[in-house]
Amino acid sequence: MDTSSPLEANTFHHPAIICDAGSTGSRVFAFHVPVGNPHVKVELLGRTTTGLSEFALKGLYEAATTSLVPFLQKGLVRLGPNTPIYIFATGGVRQLSQHLKDEMWQYMEERLLVLLDVNHTGRLKLTTVHGNDEALFGLLSANYLLGEAEPTMMHLPLHETVGVFDLGGSSLELSMAGQDNVIGSDDDVLISFKTMGLQQMRSRINTKDGEGYCLFESGSGSKCRNLIRSDILSDESFVDMLTKLNLSNVKKFVGISAFVYSMEFAHWLMSMKTPYALLPFSLEFPTPSIKSMRQACDTICSFPYLDALFRQHRFTTEKEVTGRCFDVCYISEVLAILLDGKESERIISFLLEVCYCTSASLPQFLGAR
Repeated sequence: MDTSSPLEANTFHHPAIICDAGSTGSRVFAFHVPVGNPHVKVELLGRTTTGLSEFALKGLYEAATTSLVPFLQKGLVRLGPNTPIYIFATGGVRQLSQHLKDEMWQYMEERLLVLLDVNHTGRLKLTTVHGNDEALFGLLSANYLLGEAEPTMMHLPLHETVGVFDLGGSSLELSMAGQDNVIGSDDDVLISFKTMGLQQMRSRINTKDGEGYCLFESGSGSKCRNLIRSDILSDESFVDMLTKLNLSNVKKFVGISAFVYSMEFAHWLMSMKTPYALLPFSLEFPTPSIKSMRQACDTICSFPYLDALFRQHRFTTEKEVTGRCFDVCYISEVLAILLDGKESERIISFLLEVCYCTSASLPQFLGAR
């Protein structure tokens, strides 16, 4: 959608510019509610491929700030100079020391007020999102977009809530509504597994994968998954938390963020080869079973490493190219563990750009209850 021209001030309500600052990069969105239309309108303004946490660890606070400025400026042109700006950082920044977080946020706030050349006192919010809040944001957003959670109905039980698996670079969130089917009530299940992010798992498995099971060409999907399963189940805190979960009440789950990017890569790659396109995974996508995900993992890891080709995938950056074999294997295995091996279960996937950004409306929705 064209975001080059500003919207007329009397055509929308509740404008906001929201930055989802993840560990692998930031995505900046403009959102508003059109007059006469209760649904949130979302536009992607731009994205970066380096997370704020990566900048912060190198002391590059200026680079962190300027990486976001062009997209924030674009949003101010689109929605107006007094539009509130929210920068929400997730797993990567959560894992920084408190000193680094405080130093980075103070620097960025002071510089952004200057670089954006507008009076944003009180209208610029930079914050680190707690893991449980991130899980709640994903739960709200997914159900809202699937038509289950209308803003005016948030205080009422939903007919059928959808659970959410949200995989980032530094954490894995699981969320679902509680017995009352009201999102935002005290019995919601909101969990952030802070050691299960995709980047973390890649690094851990890489140190154990001396045979290259999780690499293209030399890879073996089944052996890669065995390494992954062994590593996951060796985490006593994860296993303890998992034994206390009861996911049987949720009939449908949604996979977002890296779940989508990696599985969409598998679908994209296999669609180029007619025989592979006939695999159950290709026929079932975007709602593949865990069994067919595992088959896709086996197929992907047998591919030759074609760097130039793989970079053409719209959701695979230069940093992610070599890890896609592992990514597909990890996703199929962690979902099998979380869903207790129910291979008939399906995961519905949709794009993060459509989902996460609507979480900025959470305070408004809950405040209206």
